[in-house]
Amino acid sequence: MKRTILLLLLVGGSAWLVLSATLPKNIIAVLEKVDKTNASYKTVKASLEVVTKMGGISTSMEGELWMDNQAGKFRVLYRTGPTRALMLYDGETLWNYMEANKTYLKQRLPREEVEKNWLLFLPPAVAFSPICKKSFNSESFLKSLGKSTMGKAVLNKKSVFVITFVDKEDNTQIKLTVDAKEYRILQIGIVVPSEENGKEVTFKIKSFQSNVSFPQDAFAFTPPPDAKEFTPPQGGETMEEQMAPDFSLKALDGKEYTLSALKGKVVLLDFWATWCPPCREEIPIIEKLHREFKDKGLVVLGINDEDRATVEEFVKEKKITFPILMDREGKVAQSYKVEAIPRVILINKEGKIVKDITGYYEGNEKILKEAIENSLSK
Repeated sequence: MKRTILLLLLVGGSAWLVLSATLPKNIIAVLEKVDKTNASYKTVKASLEVVTKMGGISTSMEGELWMDNQAGKFRVLYRTGPTRALMLYDGETLWNYMEANKTYLKQRLPREEVEKNWLLFLPPAVAFSPICKKSFNSESFLKSLGKSTMGKAVLNKKSVFVITFVDKEDNTQIKLTVDAKEYRILQIGIVVPSEENGKEVTFKIKSFQSNVSFPQDAFAFTPPPDAKEFTPPQGGETMEEQMAPDFSLKALDGKEYTLSALKGKVVLLDFWATWCPPCREEIPIIEKLHREFKDKGLVVLGINDEDRATVEEFVKEKKITFPILMDREGKVAQSYKVEAIPRVILINKEGKIVKDITGYYEGNEKILKEAIENSLSK
C-alpha cells in the first residue's frame, strides 16, 4: 500500500521493511510475553517523543497516543512547537489533519488493512496493540528478514531487552526496546543506513496508562469548518516541462533574488516550513546539494512563509547556508501551485522546470543529484 503525500507529511517519511527465516526461540519467547501484556490492555494512553536523526541534524516532536484495542481504534496527536498534526483511525476511516495549513486527508481502511500494513502506523500498531508477535512472525515479514538479534541493556535505570530485526536486502533495521520486567515496549526505532547519511527515527514512550476511560467522541473526527480536503496529485500533474514563473523575493539577510536574473544558472527551489517533519528531514539533503554544487553553477533557494524570527532561529540552529527567501503572502507558492510540502523544483539554465517533487522519499537525493548534474552539463 503506497503512502500518500499527506501521510508522509505527518510521519516525516518514516521507512518500513518490505513485508526463509525462523525467529530464534528466545526472541519469540519475549514477543509472546509482550503480546500477552498488550492483550491485557483494553485501552491505552501514552505520551510520546519522536526523535529523527539525519546528516548530523536531530529533530524531535512530542505526541500523545490514545488507543482502544477492543474497538481497534487509535489517535496520535503530534506537536512541533505550537503546530499540531492528528492521525486518527475510527475503525473504518483513517484521518490525517494538518493544523498548520488546515488540510485533511481521509481514507477508507478496513481493520485488516491496518494490521497488514502495521509499520505505517507506528507506534500504536506495535507498542500497545496485541498484534506484536503476529506481525513479527508473519510470513511476509519473515521473507524479508536477514537476521535478528537480542541483547540486554539498561534504559532509564530499567533492565531492557533490545531486539533488532534487519532487512536482508537494504539492511534497514527495526529495534524494539522491551522492559525486561513488565514486558512492555518502551521504544521503537527504525534505522535506515546509507552510504553517506543514515537516518534513525525513534518513538519513545515517555508515560503510560492502561485501561483508562476516554470521552465518547475520542475516536471521532469532524473536519473544522475552515479545513479543506486534500487530494494527492495524480501522476503527471506536475509543472515539469513548463517555464518557471518569475518572482522577486528578499532573503533573510535582505538581499533580493529575482529568478529571471539567474538565467544561465541551474536553480533549485525548496518550499518548506519549520513545522513540517519531512521538510526538516529533507533540509540536510538540500544543504548537502548546495555545498556540493554551489561552485559549479547551482543556486539553491529555500522559500518559506513563516514569521522571520521562527525561520531565523531554525536556520541558525541547523546551520543552513543557502539563502532562505521570505514569501509571507504566499504569492510565489501560489504561482508554483504548492499545495503540499516539501516541494522541490529544479529549473534548468533556460528557465524550464525539469524536476518537480512533492513529498519526501528516501530516493529524493539520488534523483535530484542526477537531475542537477544533467542540467549543469548542458
